[in-house]
Amino acid sequence: MQRPRSMQVHVADYNNKPIEGAQVSAGNASAYTDAKGDALLESAGAVDITVQARGFEEQQRFVDNREATRVQLFTLGRAGMPYYFRGKVKVPFEPLPGTIGVLLKEAAKSDNKRDVRETRFAELAKSVKGEVIRAGKNFERSGLAVVRIDAKDEATLDKRLRALEKDPSVEAAGMVVRLEGDHASFLTNLIIARFDEHVDEGRVADLAKRHGLVPEGRFGDLGNVHRLRFDGPATFAVLEAANALAAEPDVVYAEPDLASTSEEDAIIPNDFLFPEQWDHQLIDTPDAWQALRDMDASRTFGDADIVMAVVDNGIDPNHPELSGNVSSGAAKQVALFDFGAMVGNMSNLSVDLTDMFRDHGTCCASAAVANTNNASAVAGSTEGVAGVAGNCRLIGIRRGGTEARYAEMYLWAAGFDAGSTTDGFPAQLARGADVITSSFGFSVNNPISGLMSDTFDRLTDDGRGGRGALLFFSAGNDNVDLDTTNRRPWSMYDRCFGIAASTLNNDGITEIKAAYSNFGSTIICCAPSNDNEGRHNPPQVFGAHTATIVAAANGDAIPGHPAQQSTLAAAAAAGATVLSLASAAGFAVGQALLAGQSG
Repeated sequence: MQRPRSMQVHVADYNNKPIEGAQVSAGNASAYTDAKGDALLESAGAVDITVQARGFEEQQRFVDNREATRVQLFTLGRAGMPYYFRGKVKVPFEPLPGTIGVLLKEAAKSDNKRDVRETRFAELAKSVKGEVIRAGKNFERSGLAVVRIDAKDEATLDKRLRALEKDPSVEAAGMVVRLEGDHASFLTNLIIARFDEHVDEGRVADLAKRHGLVPEGRFGDLGNVHRLRFDGPATFAVLEAANALAAEPDVVYAEPDLASTSEEDAIIPNDFLFPEQWDHQLIDTPDAWQALRDMDASRTFGDADIVMAVVDNGIDPNHPELSGNVSSGAAKQVALFDFGAMVGNMSNLSVDLTDMFRDHGTCCASAAVANTNNASAVAGSTEGVAGVAGNCRLIGIRRGGTEARYAEMYLWAAGFDAGSTTDGFPAQLARGADVITSSFGFSVNNPISGLMSDTFDRLTDDGRGGRGALLFFSAGNDNVDLDTTNRRPWSMYDRCFGIAASTLNNDGITEIKAAYSNFGSTIICCAPSNDNEGRHNPPQVFGAHTATIVAAANGDAIPGHPAQQSTLAAAAAAGATVLSLASAAGFAVGQALLAGQSG
């Protein structure tokens, strides 16, 4: 007989608020949720779980032996509310009639100017007799806007959605299922379904046809997970088809492929050279480097055979910190790919010099793998900063698209076959990443989808030559308790490492949680970051130091090496705002200036 074990259940309402006092039952076991919506059940494994709470519709779900080891999420709604699935999690939502999301194709935002995108969204809204009701911030950076259409009937709504889908500048358009604050998720006409392993292609085609769907192939190495296209615009009819398919006995899950806003976790770099990098001293990187050197001098700054993928908004391929060769002679860069534009370069990275998020990927990559002891353009001076693993190699990824595209992207990054049907999708990598790091949020305030949980399971089970790839995700910058929300579903997943931010207290010694960082039991560790969005100005503010921004916003470029040097003509008093130089030769307006020695 299987021994009982504790199974955690988390219960929230359709607004992501924890429900206290909900009754959770499984067999003869029963418990009530606490203030965070959590309950522990003694379970012998596979079991039916029932959740009841006053004012909400009861939910029941079967949990098999494998799933019983994970936190079981339940989202409750009022009776009769529409719903969609995220894996096996039923998610009720408040419908917003006539409210649609529009995602631009990369070509439509390639000039990356905010006013151009705003104009394009306004034009698209006008073309379907609607108005833009949500844009800016995360919407603007995601190339997404929310539009309200005054459609008197379903036929009119269908017609206008079809018109948007056919527009050459539009990647996707569909009904909004979640809209809150700076975030939205909306339907596309793609459904993702996992079938039992014994279900063959013919049976998949029969089931798809029964529900008005057309098969578009499997996700390559992900198992029996299929793309199914709904023959019509992305109205709530997509959900009707997906939910009906989910009820079929041969279907593990069926869920809509959502387009969502993303959330950047920006780090503003502020200075240069290793003595300025207080975070290395905090985590004892020099001692780790020494230990590696004692074992093998060629691995002092990391193993040249280790590959890290940085999933962000791309990297500067010509940056001296991220180019050249590692100690083995292999190229620093294994591969670069832009999944927004579907091209093997980072040309879109340099188009908007007014957006600090343009350099986010470069900064994140440099914190991890910036070259060490590398010479600069100035004789006798080394370049910039030192990455924690400066001798490791790099895969640079510019992210983009719907959730299905993200799943394909992660499979590709780890060296798997994504089975993508997207034009221009890159060939399978001969050498995938050992470590994948992502400093952003996607599908915010939704439970993790079945597609992404399957993707992360495959990578962590079979990546890295069967040892499992390591997946790191930032926890987010909202100072919220992740135990009471689905704010960051990917970082909160039990196969991923959720990383919060720490900094130094004003004493310059004590490590503390950064005030903005999210927290909770899903956090694996805190990593040094910055106090706030401001310049490095100890002891009040400690900023993280990353690679040089070549053309920074508002003239805030930082020095990567001393291009010119001078001395003071006269001593400067404490608090002085003007420095008198003995010689200003070679100095120019807009350059950054470091006063004194670094560190």
